[in-house]
Amino acid sequence: MKNLCRLLILIFCAGLTAFGQAVPSQIANVQLGNALGSHGGPGIQVIYAMTGTGNHGWNGYVQFNMGVFPTLTPAQIQKATLVLYLENGGTPGTVALCEAAAAWSATTITGTHVPSCVAGSTTNIAVTTAQLASGAYISVDVTPIVQSWYSGVANNGFILSGATLGTNVQFDMISNILGYAVGDSPMLDLVLESQGPQGIQGVQGPVGPIGPMGPMGPMGPAGPLGPVGSAGSAGPFGPAGPTGPQGPTGATGPAGASTLYYNQINSVGGDPQNVKEVDGLYYLPAGTYMIWAPTETTGDTTGGAACYWYLNGGPFAGTGGSIQIVQGGTALYSADDSGFGRMNMYGVVTLTNGGYNTVTAQCETHNTGVHFIGQMFGLPITNPIVD
Repeated sequence: MKNLCRLLILIFCAGLTAFGQAVPSQIANVQLGNALGSHGGPGIQVIYAMTGTGNHGWNGYVQFNMGVFPTLTPAQIQKATLVLYLENGGTPGTVALCEAAAAWSATTITGTHVPSCVAGSTTNIAVTTAQLASGAYISVDVTPIVQSWYSGVANNGFILSGATLGTNVQFDMISNILGYAVGDSPMLDLVLESQGPQGIQGVQGPVGPIGPMGPMGPMGPAGPLGPVGSAGSAGPFGPAGPTGPQGPTGATGPAGASTLYYNQINSVGGDPQNVKEVDGLYYLPAGTYMIWAPTETTGDTTGGAACYWYLNGGPFAGTGGSIQIVQGGTALYSADDSGFGRMNMYGVVTLTNGGYNTVTAQCETHNTGVHFIGQMFGLPITNPIVD
């Protein structure tokens, strides 16, 4: 019966354009969980049996030698079919067929070291009681897997395993590990596209006559607006127009600074050829000020005194980023014995120190008994105009 079925398959394939067959190059029959493995036996056992929580069934591994086919492209393979002969007897169930994801050897494979399936390549085969009653050929379409082998994917063959609990079937194999034949081996049938050599290009035919002109079509939409041209030269000025009415008065601006910095200068006594500092203005923020220091001397001396500005501890330009007073930088006292000498020191100063600044006057005496009294004023100004 199984030989008749096999003959019918061959007759069907012969009616197609072209076909070819490959037989297994190696077959393994492995008991899962068994480190020793089992490579022989009368056929490929596929058993799904549970012991506790582990699967201790049997798996079958089949690999084909594709060298029997000519050099092919994936597009030339119209169909690839795996043909297996199912022995009679056993328990019906579902057998999973997939592509092996790693290389293996029938002489070394064990149930504890087996390849897994390529993701997405599994096909389930339903085995019925009627098929097991007398045996049957089972054909499985494996076209995408075989085409991938001609696209650069490694040919690692197929894996047969039980997909439902209780499945217990057996497929014929080509031989056991002793080398003698056992039953009908699996076959891989390929239906190929027949392609003869490309013929030569034919002679180009003559140009046909020009056909009559068709009716005029509707007017198309307006095109986009072109770019703006360059501006022309300016024309002459026209006569001046009449003066317009006066506009409304603008809003009043913010009030200027009004803070007056003031300090009563202490009286200081002088020693010969010694410089004495007259107290001045301290803690001035950065800004521009008009500085005025009216001073007066008293004492029994005819030598007088000379006074100088000191900014941030230094003469004139000083330190800390201030600039010198632009007017009235020095002054000289001149007084008779027991008389009075007066002097006005004034000027504009810009202080740029980020913190607070000092503006003081230092006076140099020439004889003993000279005293200096007076005040010092500092008025902030905005937008100063300095000569």
